[in-house]
Amino acid sequence: MQLHFLGRGAAFNPLEGNNSAYIMENDRLLLIDCGETVFETLVKKGILEKAKTIDVLISHLHGDHCGSIGTLVLYAAERLRIPLNLVPPDEPAYREQIVALLRLLGCREGMYEIILDRELTGYASFDSVRYVRTGHAPGMLCHSFVFETPEGGVFYSADTNDVAPLQAFLREHPTPEHIYLEAAYPAASVHLSLDVLDDVVPSALRSVTSLMHIGSQLCMDQAIQRGFQIVSVD
Repeated sequence: MQLHFLGRGAAFNPLEGNNSAYIMENDRLLLIDCGETVFETLVKKGILEKAKTIDVLISHLHGDHCGSIGTLVLYAAERLRIPLNLVPPDEPAYREQIVALLRLLGCREGMYEIILDRELTGYASFDSVRYVRTGHAPGMLCHSFVFETPEGGVFYSADTNDVAPLQAFLREHPTPEHIYLEAAYPAASVHLSLDVLDDVVPSALRSVTSLMHIGSQLCMDQAIQRGFQIVSVD
């Protein structure tokens, strides 16, 4: 499963762009998170004009992960006139938060459709995707993602300070296709620290473990020294 990255920066590292990834299969676009810089990047790269359908996963409602979702919904409905599907988990409270946010941003419910993660089908590069509840910021509903793929499964952490979902994924997928993890160095209370990942991710898996949501060059340098990969931005 080939993920293309629009940005790899943490919230306070705008020079790297908001962390966001996508898959384009034929004329169908799957977008993972839509932070403040993402809509502008999609337009500048001409990605939206190639799409006839857009599916969007939103891990949580911090601005660097959802800050331009309203603009994307409006653009798809009014300029492109193509369907946009918001793809949440079967979690009513979280779904209601996303709908409420879009309403405040001027997006009427008829401008988009909601399909649950288990209902998202039709991609060749993965069989299914599911949200996995995780910890991050106090009082906020946050999620990582697990993609089941023909090559062994993909884990995408989004924002988390909870290593348990990764550990569960590794138990279920001893030979994963790829692992995408955020990392913080020095440690931060709302993110996984590089030191924790050093303990949890076996050396044998670091060639298929790419770090993202990077806060600084120091973090990248430390990650590379420890054998981790860093995502590239298209």
